[in-house]
Amino acid sequence: MSYIAPFANKRLQIAEIRLSGSPAANGYFTFHSLIDDTFDTAPTGLNSATLTLPAGNYIFRAFMDITRSSTNDNYVFKWEAGGTLIGVEGRTAIADNIRSDAAEVPHDSTSSISLKLKCTSIEGSAPTLTSESRAFIWRVSN
Repeated sequence: MSYIAPFANKRLQIAEIRLSGSPAANGYFTFHSLIDDTFDTAPTGLNSATLTLPAGNYIFRAFMDITRSSTNDNYVFKWEAGGTLIGVEGRTAIADNIRSDAAEVPHDSTSSISLKLKCTSIEGSAPTLTSESRAFIWRVSN
């Protein structure tokens, strides 16, 4: 049996973005800087809370690396596209010595996307993000 992927003739584009900020609950993280990308046109809105992306088929994934004052200091975070929360929320709770669980979602759009990463809640006190906190964006054009 063979299978032909629906995107076989399209190019995968990837962006790695450093995250920063210390938002309160219901606030937003900052898309600090572009580490690397293979996008035809790099995402706009760096050093702000909103990225603007062209139409396409996407997978968004965010990982937080943090420093805590207490073991109960954690962020809960989720992707927001066009003002709507989407996908699976991420958490910074420690489990099996892993410091981060990803927020992730596939997303398709036929028009440009306003993308944010929202802090939906804080457990204890807000931890501090390290420079290793990242957003990864995979794109295939429509």
